[in-house]
Amino acid sequence: MPTDRPPGLAWRGLGPGLLALCPLLGYAAYFGLMHVWTGNAPEGFEAQKNYPNSPSIANMFNVTGFTNALLNIHSLDGMMDSALDRVFFVLFLALLWPIYRLDKTWFFYVLPAGLVPVLSSWFMSYRRYLMVLFPLFVVPALLLRKAQSRWLFWYYVVLLAALQAWAATRFVNFNWAG
Repeated sequence: MPTDRPPGLAWRGLGPGLLALCPLLGYAAYFGLMHVWTGNAPEGFEAQKNYPNSPSIANMFNVTGFTNALLNIHSLDGMMDSALDRVFFVLFLALLWPIYRLDKTWFFYVLPAGLVPVLSSWFMSYRRYLMVLFPLFVVPALLLRKAQSRWLFWYYVVLLAALQAWAATRFVNFNWAG
């Protein structure tokens, strides 16, 4: 039976509403697996009470606590006082508007996925949450593609390679790597 749609794009006919439900389905899968494995669906959240910063949804509404956490910079790569986590947060904020202009669906994917971890856990390992937000990488890629000179591209590549090498060195030496 012939179709007007190109192959592989049939999911688009389901609409953005169903795609918006995907994170909720992910949480349902998480709670289901936790119930099967531990007998207690919210066990993962209860275990977080033992973390040094006690991540919580209530933290999202504690403006004073967030401000204190934002200004608490005592190391380059500490567990909760990392300058790198704050730099990545500022980059996240700076990229929100270009992402919004590029694709509104991407924006509404990135916004909660980037804000909820920083507001609920106050910068603990914040960089790892940003690594899955692909639109954060698309915007710089588009900017680098438009650059007239290749030096900016290679500067970016060398900077990120150095950061990766540094983090890998910390990891293999059993230090905190974010």
